[in-house]
Amino acid sequence: MKPPINLYKPTITVNHSKLTRFSDSEYKSNCPVCDNGILLVQRDQKTFELLEFDMCISCGQHVRYRDINIMRQQEKIQKGR
Repeated sequence: MKPPINLYKPTITVNHSKLTRFSDSEYKSNCPVCDNGILLVQRDQKTFELLEFDMCISCGQHVRYRDINIMRQQEKIQKGR
């Protein structure tokens, strides 16, 4: 089985706020590299905090969210923390 096409390419930096959302989801976005991939926004397994790095579930492209701190802050505000 072949690995996803972009799995070993360099990580790209993106602004999550500028990505096109997938299916009205607050966090899921269409991959900016391939036509059919999705970025899910990963979370820390212990703290459930949004993680800075993510990967497309289709092409394997690694991304870094430039605006992760804003995303985390907005989530805290929404949840009243």
